[in-house]
Amino acid sequence: MGGKSSLTPGGSSKSFAFKSHAAADGSVISRRLRIYMPSGYEKDKPAPLIIALHGNHRNGTSFEAVTAFSRPEYNADTLVVYPDGVDLKWTGDPWAPRAKKNDDRIYIGELIDHIEENFCVDKRRVNVVGFAGGGGLAHLLACDPVTSKRIAAFTIAAGSIWTDKAMRQKKAVREPLYNTARCKPGRSPIPILDFHGGEDRLVAYDGKSFDGQTVPIPEWLNSWRHWNGCAADNRTEELYNGRVTKYDWNCGKSVKPVLQHYLLHTVEHTWPDTTLLREEEQTEEMYADTSNYFDGTPIIMNFFKLQELPAKFISPNKPIEPPPEVEDDVEVTHVKDNINEPEPSTADTAEEKVVDAKEEAETRIKDEL
Repeated sequence: MGGKSSLTPGGSSKSFAFKSHAAADGSVISRRLRIYMPSGYEKDKPAPLIIALHGNHRNGTSFEAVTAFSRPEYNADTLVVYPDGVDLKWTGDPWAPRAKKNDDRIYIGELIDHIEENFCVDKRRVNVVGFAGGGGLAHLLACDPVTSKRIAAFTIAAGSIWTDKAMRQKKAVREPLYNTARCKPGRSPIPILDFHGGEDRLVAYDGKSFDGQTVPIPEWLNSWRHWNGCAADNRTEELYNGRVTKYDWNCGKSVKPVLQHYLLHTVEHTWPDTTLLREEEQTEEMYADTSNYFDGTPIIMNFFKLQELPAKFISPNKPIEPPPEVEDDVEVTHVKDNINEPEPSTADTAEEKVVDAKEEAETRIKDEL
């Protein structure tokens, strides 16, 4: 890898340029990503890998800071890659570039190939975590018959799981959004860990955000319960004085956790490293009580450590031309601040502005009739 020598175990993460061929027309897109090499990394010892997908309007640099996957107290042995989405969005989001222009499912496959070729990676323990729009892509990767056989486990936080009707253009039905008929994992079960805030107003828990264009989380979980062959009943545990409920499903003969969900009742749209206090409760005394603070990062790391891809799905590396290192433009500060994804604009591109204007005109005509 060009610039690979500048990465040192336990040192700062570095930015790299990556040439992607994920466009249907064969065009090459230069993509940016950050890579963190943990203190325990050894060139001859296979290391686990996490691919961390940011939320809309953010980037890999900010996601690295908020997740703290690059902090040694959380991570001593796992390589972490923080890619940037095209226009800071991911395939499966209504405001992202269309899949025919850029399919991030293909891109993530390319990225895994590249990291495995240039680092000593434990192919049994390649995992994906995504927040908000990144969580939506994580869902698509889990549903994909190819990537689901390369990725051991998935974590989704405040995931934006969009329905087909979320795309206002008529061609929406061809987009890889949420549709039970299109979710065809290449294996079963697919280990999934999920976090969602009960007071998330951007991606509502009950699916009532954006005029019902996101899937209710209970419905989405039930779909994965079915796809994973899990029992209908689940084990329920009340945590943090009832502010958090953990759901755990028994899935087939697996003794490892397969489908787990944390409902953070008092939490809005944020990464699950957060206070559980509502605004009116946020006094100095309440803040001092550690039982009012939830940290999902160690839960995620522990979940991933328990998962391994079955040996029959392990395939040889594919040699890829290593990308050059690019100059870092932002220094990562690991402060684990909460991150709130802003509401996406419905006119991010000139094409969408035209569609918006056309729809507004059609609506006025209908109202006048």
